[in-house]
Amino acid sequence: SERAEATGAENYLTAGVAIDGEDYALDAAQLAQRARRSFGELELRLSAEPGVERVAFANPLPVDDQVGYLIAVDDPTGDPPAEQPSSTLVQVSQGFFAAFGTSVVAGREFTPLDFERRDVVIVNESFSTNMFGQRNAVGQRIRLVAGDDGPVTGEPFYEIVGVVKDFGWQPAEPQYRSAMYRPTLPTDGSNMSVAVRVRNPESFATRLRAIAAEVDPTIRLTDVQTLDKVGGRVAQANWTLTSVAWVVGFMVLLLSAMGIHALMSFTVARR
Repeated sequence: SERAEATGAENYLTAGVAIDGEDYALDAAQLAQRARRSFGELELRLSAEPGVERVAFANPLPVDDQVGYLIAVDDPTGDPPAEQPSSTLVQVSQGFFAAFGTSVVAGREFTPLDFERRDVVIVNESFSTNMFGQRNAVGQRIRLVAGDDGPVTGEPFYEIVGVVKDFGWQPAEPQYRSAMYRPTLPTDGSNMSVAVRVRNPESFATRLRAIAAEVDPTIRLTDVQTLDKVGGRVAQANWTLTSVAWVVGFMVLLLSAMGIHALMSFTVARR
């Protein structure tokens, strides 16, 4: 599936993560602080488990449905794009790119300070090409103008500090492959999912639940499943169509082979 290209989706176990604050008299700030502390400990514990290669948080996951945004550039130089450029936006934790097997090809990775300030983004190579052509994307400032739900108000400009290789969902049309990544700490209310790259992901599900309960009994895991089973309606339809295409293709080859065999048998019989 194009949604899982270059991710090796079957090698990841994923789950939605949240803090159940119903039984605690915590305000939003206290709940966010608790979630940040608990999710940080969860990442450390998971990373120390035998067989676990990488751990990262993201919203959305690479194979899930993506939200598109129209983008504006702060004082662009050179010829502007022929039409309003657009891009998807993914909120990611530290180590996200390494977890999914991609790397920075220009500029730098996120630093701890970036997760506090949240005024920078990293973009993929398609974004750099679609938005800036041959110009260097690093150092440029961009802003979200509108999303799928309408205009975006109050958004600051983000400085592009790095460019990564394209990975994950790759639509057929190059103009729709642009992606931005914003540093985000996994806190309650951020709708993050955890992705664990591990040997034998399905058998690790029980251990994931046990570790989460040990770290913080209020951690709520949802939709614990391998990454190749993740996706919204569009993603699931994509997986289904791909499977159907393989079945149809196999049946065509099988019927063709049977037809050729029957024709050869008939010819031999006549002889």
